[in-house]
Amino acid sequence: MRTTISELRARARMTQAALAEAAGITRPYLSQIENGERNLSLALQKRLADALGCDPRDLVDFEAGPGSDEEVILQAYRSMPKDWQKVIVDMARRILK
Repeated sequence: MRTTISELRARARMTQAALAEAAGITRPYLSQIENGERNLSLALQKRLADALGCDPRDLVDFEAGPGSDEEVILQAYRSMPKDWQKVIVDMARRILK
């Protein structure tokens, strides 16, 4: 699921820091949500929408597919525990030799 938070934030001329503060979260956490690395809870979706002055449904693009193969792979990789990430990187390096 793709979020439209960064686009709406840019239209509102808000920085990540300003939006994060208004929603009661940290800027790095907001960045992870915008990049698809963290999930968006319904409660946080409501707080972000209130801060942006929009409907909570506007924050999520339900029509968008999972993205390119590269985006899907990166999202899966980022959601893995660090020890699994190391195994994947080691395997990829061996394959690409």
